[in-house]
Amino acid sequence: MKEKLERLKAIGGRAGVAAVMIATPFAAHAEGGGGSGAVDLSAMTNSISFAQVGTAILAVAASLALIYVGVKGAKIVLGFIRG
Repeated sequence: MKEKLERLKAIGGRAGVAAVMIATPFAAHAEGGGGSGAVDLSAMTNSISFAQVGTAILAVAASLALIYVGVKGAKIVLGFIRG
């Protein structure tokens, strides 16, 4: 049952991504009025700020590093106490 659920999740995720990828060029084309023949994706790409994404990734990495250092330090201290 778990295997079937995982398979269904994978199919659903792929279908959602496919639907977005198919619909996006049509929306951009309709917004621009058509006529040029090229799909204008600047409306989508201009709204993405990769600086914020990079900051978030670095914050998560720093948090994980802090946890790792804390656990390692606790193991060292416990090793000293034990003998």
